[in-house]
Amino acid sequence: MHPTLVSHPRCQVRTAPPVGPGGELREALARLEARLGRGAVTVLGPLAPDGALCEAFRRRGVLEGPPGEFRAPTRTVVVPPTGLPRPLVRRWKESGHELLDLTLPAVRRAQTSLQLLALEHARTVVVGHRDDAECAAIAGEVARAPSRVPYLGLRG
Repeated sequence: MHPTLVSHPRCQVRTAPPVGPGGELREALARLEARLGRGAVTVLGPLAPDGALCEAFRRRGVLEGPPGEFRAPTRTVVVPPTGLPRPLVRRWKESGHELLDLTLPAVRRAQTSLQLLALEHARTVVVGHRDDAECAAIAGEVARAPSRVPYLGLRG
């Protein structure tokens, strides 16, 4: 459970723990390494925010492609550790591609929490950095979840 910052019968704000290069990311990258033994793959978006890591995987046969085109130069497409909205993942499966899903467990938990809140008809807001892949993957879970909110000037 995440620490509650604000608790009110009609409002609850929770923070997500920081996700850094930990064991879960190393495990996801090890799965990608194992798959690369069978040939090139296309990652749907950036593999990681670390440019050196992305370059190292490009040299090993990882291509990058946009997640919304539903066609790729390789048969296998990879959902990056930052995740993608589940409707996009479903469309890639339906398009006939083999899918390697490297979504980190923390992102999955946030996606599931957002879906459960939406079932309760709660208004949800995902706060994060502009154009952050994890925020987009989480906010994309619910059709009416806002993808952008005005800058609130919060610090801390």
